[in-house]
Amino acid sequence: MRRVPVIATLLAAVVLTTLPARAGGALHLKLGGFFPAGGGDLWESNEEVFTFETSDLDDLTFGVAWIAPLNNHVELGFNVDFYDSVARAGYRGVTDEYGYAILHDSRLETMPMIVDVRVLPFGRYGGAPGTGGPVALKPVVYLGGGLGATYWEYEEVGDFVLFDDPDLPIVYDRFVDDGVAFAIQALAGIELPLSHSTGVLFESRYTWCDDELSGDFSGFGTIDLSGWSVAGGFSLRF
Repeated sequence: MRRVPVIATLLAAVVLTTLPARAGGALHLKLGGFFPAGGGDLWESNEEVFTFETSDLDDLTFGVAWIAPLNNHVELGFNVDFYDSVARAGYRGVTDEYGYAILHDSRLETMPMIVDVRVLPFGRYGGAPGTGGPVALKPVVYLGGGLGATYWEYEEVGDFVLFDDPDLPIVYDRFVDDGVAFAIQALAGIELPLSHSTGVLFESRYTWCDDELSGDFSGFGTIDLSGWSVAGGFSLRF
């Protein structure tokens, strides 16, 4: 999984450099946070057994998007986002022989790749008085939704109790699973042009996504990859 973001970044760079330089197209660079919703079998089980809350995985995201205009009121967005978070937890009500917590780390990595359609209710451009030429509107509001796939990897590494052994030994181990899941997104944002080619933006998204666990977590049900993300960033228009 850790190789996937590198490969995806290279592919995105190739795509972006080969797209035609259409007027109004833009590159968005975003930094923000992702806040997992906390549903699904895995998170519910972890919260019951361990001193773990899904909010412990709230963390930073970095995103890149290419925005291609269809007309003054509709645009297409091609988005790649990267998220990687680690949370430490122990067993609830169970300690080692010295009374210390038995700890392990839970790590979640995701990389949503989404194509969205954005509707600009008030448009991006208007006629410049006396010239008839286009001028950027301030602010530019957009709403939309998209479909795509989320690449993910989840692992737990650290000390665990073997409850099926009468002696309840504590062992160090690592459990991992990964996959690709279908994702749906809704989004809303606002862009404030600073010049004809630059701007700042603020954006919020909600993702619906889950997947069936397998590998080392086979039989644990589903992992919920849904949640809110918020970001701010820069727009470079070509």
